[in-house]
Amino acid sequence: AGKHWIIPGTFLSDNFEISYGLGTLTITKAELQIRAKDSGKMYSDMDPELDYEVNGLYGTDMLTGSLLRDPGENAGVYEIRQGSVNAGDNYNITFVPGKFSIGQKVLKVTAAGIDKEYDGNRTAQVVLSDDRISDDSFELSYTGASFSDKNAGADKLITVSGISLQGDDALNYTISNDIVTTTASILVKPINVTALPDSK
Repeated sequence: AGKHWIIPGTFLSDNFEISYGLGTLTITKAELQIRAKDSGKMYSDMDPELDYEVNGLYGTDMLTGSLLRDPGENAGVYEIRQGSVNAGDNYNITFVPGKFSIGQKVLKVTAAGIDKEYDGNRTAQVVLSDDRISDDSFELSYTGASFSDKNAGADKLITVSGISLQGDDALNYTISNDIVTTTASILVKPINVTALPDSK
């Protein structure tokens, strides 16, 4: 693309005196559209290779370079940009950005029950744990934990409900189920019996 000189050739005629002058030939750039394909991954996974669709490329012309996306590794939506993708000086490129989505990681939450002495109610205490990515920072909490009944017994079912996340990295996770179960024992409560002296 660009302006090029037209140089006279060797045209001859017996009937005319021919004089020659230089001319110019202008080749305009072709229009080329590059559209980034939407892409994505789950939080903590590796980025996939970014791809695009192209319309208007001629002959054996090829694109070079690669797309890039806005920086960030937290769950959310980022724009895919042209980066270094180029077709050379013969094209006017129109680039259509794409979207790169990072989805929340499904967090597996488990509970460990704590034995207690019989106290006449079903209330339980548990310790929660999870499979978070190392160094991620957030807290787990729950709204309730209850034994199946109030009576003493070993390995009794506990249902933990209202599990939620709070903290800096909580937005990168989702909990598939906010209710988990575990077991613990309700121990028999010792009773001290004191005999009163008998009087006559």
